[in-house]
Amino acid sequence: MYALLLAWACADHHDDEAGNHPHDSGSTPTATAPPEALTDGGTWRVRYATDPDPIPLNDYFDLTLSVFDGETGTLPATDLVSLSFDAGMPDHGHGMNVQPTLTDLGGGQTLVEGLLFHMEGAWAMTVQVTGTGGMETATFDVDCCE
Repeated sequence: MYALLLAWACADHHDDEAGNHPHDSGSTPTATAPPEALTDGGTWRVRYATDPDPIPLNDYFDLTLSVFDGETGTLPATDLVSLSFDAGMPDHGHGMNVQPTLTDLGGGQTLVEGLLFHMEGAWAMTVQVTGTGGMETATFDVDCCE
């Protein structure tokens, strides 16, 4: 108990006159950019956002995929035909224990529902993008679940 009180007493608990903690920078934190990957052929750029964020361990989550033109960065990609999605643990040689559903939201966006990462560790999420010129793959390496 004494060590806990001593540690608290030695810590810097004072705010400055403006009410800011001395260790705060005073600036608002900036949002991180969504994860993005270029497909292996460079035709499309894929971004995703998870709900909830961060990805939970052994609990369901969804993600929204956005597909942009690889050169111009415009949404939606003009020759996008369809998407497929999969995730697995390459180091373990297995995938997910669930089959997610994909819903085309239009405008180059797709909702992937019912994902579940049942183990901690390195996951690879793959998005196959099919367009009028063929199929290409974007891969995201995800460390679950920090």
